[in-house]
Amino acid sequence: MRGAAIRRWLASDDNPEAVKVIAKLLAKAFPPGKGLNREASLSEEPEGVMDIDLDNNSPPHEYMTLPSSLSDRLRVATNVQRRNSSTKVFKRVKINDISYSSSSTHIGNSLIQYRSKSSPIPEVGEIQNIVVDEDTVYLDIRRHKNLSSSTQDPFQCFKHFPGKLFSTEQDEPIFIQALQVISHVARYPVQGTNHVVIVSLHRY
Repeated sequence: MRGAAIRRWLASDDNPEAVKVIAKLLAKAFPPGKGLNREASLSEEPEGVMDIDLDNNSPPHEYMTLPSSLSDRLRVATNVQRRNSSTKVFKRVKINDISYSSSSTHIGNSLIQYRSKSSPIPEVGEIQNIVVDEDTVYLDIRRHKNLSSSTQDPFQCFKHFPGKLFSTEQDEPIFIQALQVISHVARYPVQGTNHVVIVSLHRY
Protein backbone atom coordinates (compact mmCIF):
# COMPACT_ATOMS: atom_id res chain seq x y z
CA MET A 1 0.00 0.00 0.00
CA ARG A 2 2.76 2.45 0.88
CA GLY A 3 4.59 1.70 -2.36
CA ALA A 4 1.43 2.28 -4.39
CA ALA A 5 0.80 5.59 -2.61
CA ILE A 6 4.36 6.74 -3.34
CA ARG A 7 3.98 5.77 -7.02
CA ARG A 8 0.71 7.71 -7.28
CA TRP A 9 2.33 10.71 -5.62
CA LEU A 10 5.32 10.62 -7.98
CA ALA A 11 3.01 10.39 -11.00
CA SER A 12 1.03 13.49 -10.02
CA ASP A 13 1.14 16.39 -12.49
CA ASP A 14 1.01 18.86 -9.59
CA ASN A 15 4.45 17.92 -8.23
CA PRO A 16 7.34 20.42 -8.31
CA GLU A 17 9.76 20.08 -11.23
CA ALA A 18 12.49 18.61 -8.98
CA VAL A 19 10.16 15.79 -7.89
CA LYS A 20 9.21 15.05 -11.51
CA VAL A 21 12.88 14.73 -12.41
CA ILE A 22 13.45 12.34 -9.50
CA ALA A 23 10.44 10.28 -10.62
CA LYS A 24 12.06 9.89 -14.04
CA LEU A 25 15.36 8.85 -12.42
CA LEU A 26 13.60 6.24 -10.30
CA ALA A 27 11.70 4.90 -13.31
CA LYS A 28 15.01 4.32 -15.09
CA ALA A 29 16.76 2.85 -12.07
CA PHE A 30 13.88 0.64 -10.94
CA PRO A 31 11.79 -0.64 -13.86
CA PRO A 32 8.52 -2.51 -13.13
CA GLY A 33 9.14 -5.62 -11.07
CA LYS A 34 12.14 -4.14 -9.26
CA GLY A 35 11.98 -2.89 -5.72
CA LEU A 36 13.68 -0.56 -3.31
CA ASN A 37 14.05 -1.25 0.40
CA ARG A 38 15.53 1.80 2.07
CA GLU A 39 15.26 0.35 5.57
CA ALA A 40 17.29 -2.67 4.55
CA SER A 41 19.96 -0.43 3.08
CA LEU A 42 20.41 1.24 6.45
CA SER A 43 20.49 -1.90 8.56
CA GLU A 44 22.27 -4.61 6.58
CA GLU A 45 25.73 -5.54 7.78
CA PRO A 46 28.54 -5.26 5.22
CA GLU A 47 29.60 -8.47 3.55
CA GLY A 48 32.85 -9.91 4.82
CA VAL A 49 34.01 -11.27 1.47
CA MET A 50 34.47 -9.28 -1.71
CA ASP A 51 35.01 -10.52 -5.24
CA ILE A 52 37.44 -7.93 -6.61
CA ASP A 53 38.15 -7.52 -10.31
CA LEU A 54 40.99 -5.07 -10.87
CA ASP A 55 41.08 -5.51 -14.63
CA ASN A 56 44.84 -6.01 -14.51
CA ASN A 57 44.91 -6.43 -18.28
CA SER A 58 43.97 -2.78 -18.68
CA PRO A 59 46.60 -0.41 -20.14
CA PRO A 60 49.10 1.19 -17.73
CA HIS A 61 47.33 4.56 -17.81
CA GLU A 62 44.40 2.92 -15.95
CA TYR A 63 46.42 2.70 -12.73
CA MET A 64 49.52 4.09 -11.05
CA THR A 65 51.69 3.52 -8.03
CA LEU A 66 50.58 5.22 -4.84
CA PRO A 67 51.84 8.85 -4.72
CA SER A 68 53.32 10.08 -1.47
CA SER A 69 50.45 12.50 -0.84
CA LEU A 70 47.92 9.66 -0.79
CA SER A 71 50.31 7.32 0.98
CA ASP A 72 50.68 9.71 3.91
CA ARG A 73 46.92 10.14 4.31
CA LEU A 74 46.27 6.42 3.99
CA ARG A 75 48.88 5.66 6.64
CA VAL A 76 47.25 8.14 9.05
CA ALA A 77 43.77 6.76 8.33
CA THR A 78 44.71 3.10 8.81
CA ASN A 79 47.73 3.28 11.17
CA VAL A 80 49.52 0.87 8.85
CA GLN A 81 52.77 1.54 7.02
CA ARG A 82 52.46 0.83 3.30
CA ARG A 83 54.95 0.57 0.48
CA ASN A 84 54.21 2.58 -2.61
CA SER A 85 55.45 -0.22 -4.85
CA SER A 86 52.84 -2.72 -3.62
CA THR A 87 49.87 -0.36 -3.40
CA LYS A 88 48.26 1.03 -6.54
CA VAL A 89 45.70 3.66 -7.43
CA PHE A 90 43.09 2.49 -9.95
CA LYS A 91 40.68 4.57 -12.01
CA ARG A 92 38.02 1.87 -11.78
CA VAL A 93 37.41 -1.39 -9.95
CA LYS A 94 34.64 -3.98 -9.96
CA ILE A 95 33.53 -5.46 -6.62
CA ASN A 96 30.89 -8.19 -6.50
CA ASP A 97 30.05 -7.33 -10.14
CA ILE A 98 29.42 -3.65 -9.30
CA SER A 99 31.64 -1.01 -10.92
CA TYR A 100 33.15 1.87 -8.98
CA SER A 101 35.17 4.68 -10.54
CA SER A 102 36.93 7.86 -9.59
CA SER A 103 34.85 10.96 -10.31
CA SER A 104 37.28 12.04 -13.03
CA THR A 105 36.71 8.72 -14.83
CA HIS A 106 32.94 8.21 -14.50
CA ILE A 107 30.93 10.52 -12.27
CA GLY A 108 27.92 8.19 -12.02
CA ASN A 109 29.99 5.26 -10.76
CA SER A 110 31.74 7.50 -8.23
CA LEU A 111 28.61 8.49 -6.27
CA ILE A 112 28.00 6.23 -3.27
CA GLN A 113 26.11 5.81 -0.02
CA TYR A 114 28.18 4.31 2.79
CA ARG A 115 28.18 3.40 6.46
CA SER A 116 30.06 5.91 8.53
CA LYS A 117 31.97 4.91 11.63
CA SER A 118 31.18 8.27 13.19
CA SER A 119 27.43 8.39 12.51
CA PRO A 120 24.55 5.86 12.67
CA ILE A 121 23.03 7.54 9.60
CA PRO A 122 24.56 6.58 6.22
CA GLU A 123 26.56 9.28 4.46
CA VAL A 124 26.88 10.05 0.75
CA GLY A 125 29.99 11.03 -1.12
CA GLU A 126 31.98 11.12 -4.32
CA ILE A 127 34.97 8.83 -4.94
CA GLN A 128 38.15 10.73 -5.75
CA ASN A 129 40.62 7.82 -5.80
CA ILE A 130 40.51 4.03 -5.53
CA VAL A 131 43.47 2.56 -3.67
CA VAL A 132 44.11 -1.18 -3.66
CA ASP A 133 46.49 -2.67 -1.11
CA GLU A 134 46.74 -6.44 -1.60
CA ASP A 135 43.13 -7.64 -1.04
CA THR A 136 41.82 -4.45 0.59
CA VAL A 137 40.13 -1.67 -1.38
CA TYR A 138 40.14 1.85 0.05
CA LEU A 139 37.97 4.60 -1.41
CA ASP A 140 39.15 8.18 -1.09
CA ILE A 141 35.90 10.12 -0.91
CA ARG A 142 34.53 13.60 -0.38
CA ARG A 143 31.36 13.56 1.70
CA HIS A 144 28.42 15.79 0.86
CA LYS A 145 27.64 18.07 3.80
CA ASN A 146 24.22 17.97 5.43
CA LEU A 147 21.77 20.85 5.13
CA SER A 148 22.13 23.87 7.38
CA SER A 149 19.70 24.05 10.28
CA SER A 150 17.77 26.83 8.49
CA THR A 151 17.02 24.68 5.42
CA GLN A 152 14.16 22.18 5.43
CA ASP A 153 14.36 18.95 3.48
CA PRO A 154 11.10 18.65 1.47
CA PHE A 155 11.47 14.86 1.34
CA GLN A 156 11.80 14.39 5.10
CA CYS A 157 8.11 13.71 5.64
CA PHE A 158 8.13 10.83 3.12
CA LYS A 159 9.74 8.11 5.22
CA HIS A 160 9.85 5.45 2.50
CA PHE A 161 11.03 7.74 -0.30
CA PRO A 162 14.79 7.25 -0.91
CA GLY A 163 15.51 10.88 -1.77
CA LYS A 164 17.15 13.43 0.51
CA LEU A 165 18.40 16.99 0.13
CA PHE A 166 22.09 17.73 0.73
CA SER A 167 24.41 20.69 0.37
CA THR A 168 26.59 20.91 -2.74
CA GLU A 169 29.53 21.58 -0.40
CA GLN A 170 31.82 18.64 0.32
CA ASP A 171 34.21 17.83 3.15
CA GLU A 172 37.91 17.26 2.72
CA PRO A 173 38.63 13.76 1.34
CA ILE A 174 38.76 10.81 3.73
CA PHE A 175 39.45 7.10 3.28
CA ILE A 176 36.82 4.43 3.83
CA GLN A 177 36.94 0.72 3.10
CA ALA A 178 34.90 -0.63 0.20
CA LEU A 179 33.13 -2.91 2.71
CA GLN A 180 31.39 0.19 4.08
CA VAL A 181 29.62 0.94 0.79
CA ILE A 182 25.85 0.38 0.74
CA SER A 183 25.04 1.32 -2.85
CA HIS A 184 25.40 3.83 -5.62
CA VAL A 185 23.29 6.98 -5.53
CA ALA A 186 21.93 9.37 -8.13
CA ARG A 187 22.63 13.08 -7.71
CA TYR A 188 20.45 15.85 -9.08
CA PRO A 189 21.42 19.53 -8.65
CA VAL A 190 18.58 21.84 -7.69
CA GLN A 191 18.82 24.74 -10.11
CA GLY A 192 19.46 28.15 -8.59
CA THR A 193 20.47 26.74 -5.18
CA ASN A 194 23.49 25.24 -3.46
CA HIS A 195 21.59 21.99 -2.88
CA VAL A 196 21.49 18.59 -4.52
CA VAL A 197 18.92 15.81 -4.30
CA ILE A 198 20.53 12.45 -3.53
CA VAL A 199 18.51 9.32 -4.37
CA SER A 200 19.61 5.92 -3.06
CA LEU A 201 19.86 3.25 -5.76
CA HIS A 202 19.93 0.39 -3.28
CA ARG A 203 17.98 -2.67 -4.47
CA TYR A 204 16.67 -5.79 -2.80
